[in-house]
Amino acid sequence: RGDSDVDNLLLEWSLIVELQEQGRLQACCPILLGRPVDDIEGGSEGARGLMTSLFTCGGPADLPAVVCSKVVEEVSLVLSTLRPPLRPSAALQSRTVKETVTALTKNLGVTAWNIKDSHGGCRAHTSQLHMQARFKGALLKHSVASVMSALRRITRPPVPTPAADEVTPEAGKGAKRC
Repeated sequence: RGDSDVDNLLLEWSLIVELQEQGRLQACCPILLGRPVDDIEGGSEGARGLMTSLFTCGGPADLPAVVCSKVVEEVSLVLSTLRPPLRPSAALQSRTVKETVTALTKNLGVTAWNIKDSHGGCRAHTSQLHMQARFKGALLKHSVASVMSALRRITRPPVPTPAADEVTPEAGKGAKRC
């Protein structure tokens, strides 16, 4: 519903999408988690025995095409507290839940339900606690690799250097001029 309370995950994702669209955030590597699964089926691989896909009940196309007004208000408030403050884009006012999730999932992300541990996946004789510990280690390793990959994709704009006539007297103190 458009008048529902603030969903913190939607707030976070809306802020990420807004900052990316404004050119203030070059990359994002969301770690997408599904719902925990209590029991393990024998022979399951990777996290499939520990969690479901985030999109088990449907993908972004199945999400509501509504604008959550309270999330828009919160994103606007957060943007106003930045230094320098940012103005919300016109798109923020009309970006639906479906559009937000679709935009976010275009980022390089970690789909935790597809993680396989370093021992070739879960085994039926492995305890749940041991599997969870191995999964956490594999998730951390995979997340770090994904973040590093995202960082390598960032192109840094050149740092502008002031022209000779733009040097202020304070900046030029002690400097020799040719």
